[in-house]
Amino acid sequence: MADGMTSASAIKIHQALHGYTDGHRELALSAALSARDTKTLLTLSDRSGPGVKIPSGGYLTGYPLAESNLYVVARTWAAPELPRPGCVWTHSLLVDFTDLATIEDATGLLRMFVRPGSGIPSVYHEPIQYLPATPNSPALFGSEARPILAALYGRPTDRIIASVSQADPDILALSVWSQQWPRLRRAFRFCSLSASDRSTDSTPFDLQLLPPDKVVRSRFPKSIEAERVLIPDATWLDDALDDLLRPGANGLRFFLRRVGGDVAHGRESFASLCRLHTMLDRLEQDATSIDEAIALLDREFETGQARFARIAITQAAASQPERLHTGALDFVLRNLEFLGPNPAPATLQNIGVELWRREPERVAVMLAETGSGNRIAISAIDSVQLDSLVAGIKAAPSLSNEVLHRRPQVVGEPSFWSLEGLDVRAALTLAASDLSLAAAASTALVASTHDLAYPAVEALGAACVGRAVLQVDMPLNVGRSWYEAVSAHPQAVAELFASHAVSARQSLVQFARAMQPDTMPNDFGADPWITALATSRGDVPEHDRAYFRAFILARAFGNRSQQAAELAIQTFELIHNALAHRQMPDDGWQLIEKRLPWSWADWDRCSRVRDAVCKLFSERGFPPTAFNRLTANDQLFSALAVNMASSKRGRDYLKNVWKAMKNSGDAKYNSRIKILSKVI
Repeated sequence: MADGMTSASAIKIHQALHGYTDGHRELALSAALSARDTKTLLTLSDRSGPGVKIPSGGYLTGYPLAESNLYVVARTWAAPELPRPGCVWTHSLLVDFTDLATIEDATGLLRMFVRPGSGIPSVYHEPIQYLPATPNSPALFGSEARPILAALYGRPTDRIIASVSQADPDILALSVWSQQWPRLRRAFRFCSLSASDRSTDSTPFDLQLLPPDKVVRSRFPKSIEAERVLIPDATWLDDALDDLLRPGANGLRFFLRRVGGDVAHGRESFASLCRLHTMLDRLEQDATSIDEAIALLDREFETGQARFARIAITQAAASQPERLHTGALDFVLRNLEFLGPNPAPATLQNIGVELWRREPERVAVMLAETGSGNRIAISAIDSVQLDSLVAGIKAAPSLSNEVLHRRPQVVGEPSFWSLEGLDVRAALTLAASDLSLAAAASTALVASTHDLAYPAVEALGAACVGRAVLQVDMPLNVGRSWYEAVSAHPQAVAELFASHAVSARQSLVQFARAMQPDTMPNDFGADPWITALATSRGDVPEHDRAYFRAFILARAFGNRSQQAAELAIQTFELIHNALAHRQMPDDGWQLIEKRLPWSWADWDRCSRVRDAVCKLFSERGFPPTAFNRLTANDQLFSALAVNMASSKRGRDYLKNVWKAMKNSGDAKYNSRIKILSKVI
């Protein structure tokens, strides 16, 4: 009794009877069939060809009715008692596809055929109960069966014909069919006595046994004669023939039923499965057989097929990992589920240790898996000596990325990020999963010798990496790309500046060199650059100081800052002095010049800057007190006033400044009140 199946004796089989009554017709049928299957049943129940004498016992025809999910095994007898020459009776047994797996020996069907007499018994109109095969079925003749098996499965896409003289053709045909797994049976077509080719282009017959008459063979021009097929590698054939002659004795039949159900092909897979069966018998004693079996699986079967064989191979290989070649060990790792839900810890440890010795990268990959793969990886790392663990990481730096899952603090080591072959994306992804890891990784990355600025910002965030950049004691030692990568996210930089994260003034300069003056947002509140200027300290080379002041003044001329007046106040006089003494570097001047209004006096840079500042204050209406703070030098203030007075709007603005000073009553403004009185 097959697993999950009903017993064979409980199977109900439909039947049909065809014979002559004013032509070859259906006389009885117990099943409802599609129109196409009804026609097929009628066609194949007729005589198998002209000019051949049908023996008294008749002959068999087997074929599927695909639309009705039934397989037909029919016996056809000559009907000389009928009035028309050449008439036949055909009793067809229709087996449901789902019951094929339950019928182990189909020769039992022979007991169920009934040749009609002069009348048509009503029994043909009802399904009947299957009769299992008797234990004393007639023996097959191996000499005739062997070439048939060789041709059927050695030439799996061809139509095979053969003549038999000693074997019972019905027993031979049914035995070949019985040996097959259920899915192959459903598609197999055979006839134990064909006088002409019963195939069509869409429904070829796999096996047709012919009468001894050589003339008959000429009627099969598209078929292959079994006796003419040569099979160089006959090992699989020996196994198949032994099983055919002694069903179940060598386990092949059971194996075919277990494995054949999940292979995509039919006859094409038979020989490969026989070879695989032979190899499986030697797995425990011969590691070479494991490699051969795996190679055969990969070559002949698609992934996911032959599951039973994969299970057997995996379990045999897992017990001896130290003897396996690389391909075999890889097969075990790809099929760990076949070891069951709870493999022995020692098995997993042995696999892990051997894998670490050969492919430490693979161990790291398996750390991220679940189930047996994860347990193998953990077992390997826990079992090998510490020096072997470190050696494995050095030999395969990509392993470090996966070891992060076990030792995530490694991301805080600058040397970790400099490992050759490091899977940076995996490491960054893991570091990003935890705030403390991300902070440690950012600090280490900025200090490392590898430039990973943009991937780091993408994975860890501009704020996290930017904070690490701002915490470096020697900003000039940080590569420019780090400032540029963080600066690509100006909102994050603005928040960092506003949060008093800037401590080194040189960091501000480096960010200024990576950004445009108007890049930093300032939609409300204090300008981030103002905040950062107030909180930062430290020496800055003169060239960088001049450039940074130019950057800040250029920002003041733009329209992004809410504190443009304050930006101008902090930088104008210093820049004016630098221009006056020709100490402004070209890159700084270029920043400012882009924001200056046109002037006929291009040569007078100081005057152009004063014009721009005056225009800024007058057009935006900044408070008069702010204008007064632009410089502590009355002479420069006077020059500013002259420039401001060159336009009506400027003069109006200066009047407001004059009034504010006058109304304040503060004596410190007296000199400037006099200056403005002369100008306006």
